[in-house]
Amino acid sequence: EADLAKLARTPELARVRRLELIEETGLTAADWRVLFQSPHLSGLTALRVADCGFGNAEAEVLASSPVLKGLTELDLEKNRI
Repeated sequence: EADLAKLARTPELARVRRLELIEETGLTAADWRVLFQSPHLSGLTALRVADCGFGNAEAEVLASSPVLKGLTELDLEKNRI
């Protein structure tokens, strides 16, 4: 099971406002979808996904997530987009 899936199921994420994921490589758009659709992330306001091999498919998953509509800061540095 992918680490992102485990993270997505963590109820403590509900208290997190800023999340940084760095060098999480080898993940697919489906892996990211599991995280970005987690209801526990609904309070997130800042997200940094740096050097994770994040491409167009992953960006589409992020952009289509209703859970992350409260984001006011987004950093996708050192990715393929």
